[in-house]
Amino acid sequence: MRIFAIILVPLLSFFFLFGCSTDDGSSLTGGDIVPDADAPTVSIDSYFGDGDLSISGTVQLPDSASAARSIMFGINKTSFDPYPFSEFDATQVTTTSKYVNYVVTGLSTGDYTLRMQVDQSGDLEYGTTGDFDGYYNGTVSAPIQSSGSATTITLSESMSNVDFGIGTLD
Repeated sequence: MRIFAIILVPLLSFFFLFGCSTDDGSSLTGGDIVPDADAPTVSIDSYFGDGDLSISGTVQLPDSASAARSIMFGINKTSFDPYPFSEFDATQVTTTSKYVNYVVTGLSTGDYTLRMQVDQSGDLEYGTTGDFDGYYNGTVSAPIQSSGSATTITLSESMSNVDFGIGTLD
C-alpha cells in the first residue's frame, strides 16, 4: 500500500467520457452532485497496472464537516489477481467546501470499490466515532459504511461523475 500526503488547493479537473456498470447490473449515467468552486481535488495515479482508464467524481460530506480535516480516499481493485489490492491517498483539506473531487488514473479494466474517510473528530485516526465514512453509491443521509455492502464498479472504459456521499460513524 502506498500513502501520499499532500496539501490540496482547488484545481480544475478534466474528466473523461464514461460508461460502466455496477455489480447490480444498473448503468452509471453520471452523478447529480454539483460541487462548489472551493472543492479540492484528490488525485491518484494508480499502479494497479499500466492501464489508461480513469474514474473521477465528487464526494459529498455532511453539512457538519469542519474546514480543516484529514481525508483518505481509497480505491480497491476487487478483481486483482491473486487477491484484492488497495491504494489510498491521505490529504489535509483546508477548504470550507462540503465536497471533495477525485480522479484516479492509470487503471485497467476490472472491478473496483471506492471509499472516502474523514477524520472529523481530529484525533489523527480514521474510523472513530464521529468521523465520516462511506463507499461509492451511498449518500450523506444513507451512507454505505460496510465493505460487504459496497457497490462494485465494473470498469471497461473511463468514467466521470461517479459521485457519492458519506456520513457520520456511530
